[in-house]
Amino acid sequence: MNQQLLKAINELVNVKPSGLTEKIIASLNSGWFIYYKASGVLTQNRERKDSKASQKETVHIVPYTGENAAVKSMMNYLDKNLNTDLVGAYIHGSLATGEEIAYSDFDALVIIKDEVFENKQRFIKVCRKLNASLRIMYEYDPLQHHGWFVLCESHLKNYPVTFFPPQLFPYSKSLLSSSGRQLHINFENTACDFKIPAINLITELEKKLSLRNIPENAFQLKSILSEFMLLPAFFYQAKNSKSIYKKFSFTETKKYFTEQEWVIMDTVSEIRKNWRKPVFRNRIIKNIYSSENYLIKKLVKKLPLFFDNNNLNFDIKIQMLDFIKAAKAKI
Repeated sequence: MNQQLLKAINELVNVKPSGLTEKIIASLNSGWFIYYKASGVLTQNRERKDSKASQKETVHIVPYTGENAAVKSMMNYLDKNLNTDLVGAYIHGSLATGEEIAYSDFDALVIIKDEVFENKQRFIKVCRKLNASLRIMYEYDPLQHHGWFVLCESHLKNYPVTFFPPQLFPYSKSLLSSSGRQLHINFENTACDFKIPAINLITELEKKLSLRNIPENAFQLKSILSEFMLLPAFFYQAKNSKSIYKKFSFTETKKYFTEQEWVIMDTVSEIRKNWRKPVFRNRIIKNIYSSENYLIKKLVKKLPLFFDNNNLNFDIKIQMLDFIKAAKAKI
């Protein structure tokens, strides 16, 4: 499976430029960035030669029937604008299971049909429509730190298990009214190196928590807490070479740590439980925070606004770093 292509598609849809030129283009207009980046992604897709993996699995996903306004808005948007372009679209996490709290963000996966990649204009249109839909996510959670998880149809022939574990599908819900209820997945679980994502996450957290002035605002705080709470799942997967549903990873991973080491995970879980979502009484401020524009989102991340939640004091950061060090040693 071409990891570079997977990364490029996700950067394109969610407008995540990597180089200076791309950042300038994205800052001027996210649509320009998509036009600029599209040709490279299409070239990579044509050059890809994925073969079918040996292990097969059929997953069934039931439609979303809850009452969350943001999810229903996204369903309407996708049905109206992208229904013929997608294999499926899925909500996962607490929004899918009906367990959302103030901390919950909008976790969703979209799978683009292979035929979309055969026509450049259609591909660009799909990318722009998906990028525009991010506004629904940001309106639901202005502190959202990620966009869509994106796959293309041919990824199902050699499924990226470490990118979006198949174990998530039974706890996901379909966002499309007429498709995507059943997926046939081919994968090589034994060929997956689950240690790489775990080490990458640990390295990123060590870097952020070692900075004295991080987090500077609620956006950065939530991002760090969310990444930290991914550690149990990533650790378990690295230790056992198989994926696990995040909700169950806490109980399973706790077995590898002492009570003293695990205390910080309970502390962070409590911060999550008592989280207070920012209230935007000013429509202009809300529009700024819910914008999908690259430059605006970058600027918002720097603003010391809405830091009325629990902060990470020095002791908590040290405990988090100690836990990360212990996890790294145990892997």
